[in-house]
Amino acid sequence: MNLISLLLRSSCKILALATCIGLLSGVSTAGLLVVINAQINQSLLRNTLIWSFIILCLIRFIANIISKFLLINLAEKAILELRLILSERILAAPLSHLENIGKHQILATLTDDVLSISNTVYAIPTLCIDIAIVVSCLVYLFYLSPTIFFLVIISLLLGIFSYQSIAYKATSFFTLARHYNDKLFNHFHNITEGTKELKLHYQRRQTLLKKELKDTAQLYRRTNVCGTTVFAVAAGWGNILFFVVIGLVIFAFPILQAIPSHILSGYALTILYLLSPLDYIMSAIPTFSKATVALNKVDSLKLSLSNHFYESNLMDRVETDNFCQH
Repeated sequence: MNLISLLLRSSCKILALATCIGLLSGVSTAGLLVVINAQINQSLLRNTLIWSFIILCLIRFIANIISKFLLINLAEKAILELRLILSERILAAPLSHLENIGKHQILATLTDDVLSISNTVYAIPTLCIDIAIVVSCLVYLFYLSPTIFFLVIISLLLGIFSYQSIAYKATSFFTLARHYNDKLFNHFHNITEGTKELKLHYQRRQTLLKKELKDTAQLYRRTNVCGTTVFAVAAGWGNILFFVVIGLVIFAFPILQAIPSHILSGYALTILYLLSPLDYIMSAIPTFSKATVALNKVDSLKLSLSNHFYESNLMDRVETDNFCQH
């Protein structure tokens, strides 16, 4: 299961509507860049540009709010259903099977994993609008000059490929961190459940605190820092790549062939504007990576529990099975 399928299971119609409205927001943003570039180069009548600017600002504002509202409600519904389904499956599973899984793993899933998924799902509305803006801006760049566009796209694809090759390593760190998180919850469970025994046995208490718990916490911290640092390096590389592309458009391409000033200004303006949404998209990737690891963990728990699932009165059985089917 991934985040998109999680949202689709809640309501594919609302997701489609929110996506279309988000795309309208992106198109209006690209339109604003067209108007600004036209005003800089004085290529259209001033009154036409002013009214176009005002109308596009209103469209951008309204579409942005509606799209975010729809996606936020959809995200809340998806998280609510996920929590209810997990709770139902846990309560419906035989006690012996729950003991085999371990309380620490169940608690980690209900708290840490669901929280990671929630934080990421809440970022989806802004992410969808930013993606729509990026797509619309790329269409505008293609309209300005298909030749320069393809050269820019080749440069960006090389950058994205190098970014992914760096970022792939970070996901393995987050997966390992999630494993250590399970161990941490196990230690916390031992502390809360065995408080009386630990107070009576000094050596056992010291071993748990100074060796087992401390070592696991340090490993969890180290793997998280490594994963986040790798993503930071990849994001920094992706960010500077855009300035390299601007440098190619402004300095290198005009040497090869004559390029009109309105195309140069349009490319420079659009690529600079793209820095903000693309920076948000790249900064959201570590969060999505953690959420993917959490979703895999939640899926494995649901699959495990479903093998021992029996009738429950908490939720409708048919609705639950439909939501959890792959």
